[in-house]
Amino acid sequence: MTATFNDLQEPTNVLHGTRFHSVDAVASLLESFAGRAPFLFELRGDNGMMLTIGFAGEGGTVQYASASGAPPYLMAVSRDAVDDGDVVEFLTGNTPTAISTSFCIPIRDVMEVISAFLSRGDRSAAVDWEET
Repeated sequence: MTATFNDLQEPTNVLHGTRFHSVDAVASLLESFAGRAPFLFELRGDNGMMLTIGFAGEGGTVQYASASGAPPYLMAVSRDAVDDGDVVEFLTGNTPTAISTSFCIPIRDVMEVISAFLSRGDRSAAVDWEET
């Protein structure tokens, strides 16, 4: 499957609109984000589904939903998640979007979710999913 990258914080990013076919290419993309403040981006699949991903260095957050914007909206949840009331603020259009740390997962799990999405177009079984 092919997915289009949309940087929701910096739409002037030269990679905005790039189509990705492989996990390795997306892994390189994530490496290029080193040093950026936490922010949100999308991977819009050619199957009508998308991932909205928050990148925060060693961790992140992932929502799986229809690219049309219709519910359900499913958030990846770490199997070790604890809702301690804390949030991480991810930038989108220079506006902080607060996301509960219970929806923050290690970057390796983010990559597993991306891998499943690119290879099969669906959700990964590596994490639990909660409807929000």
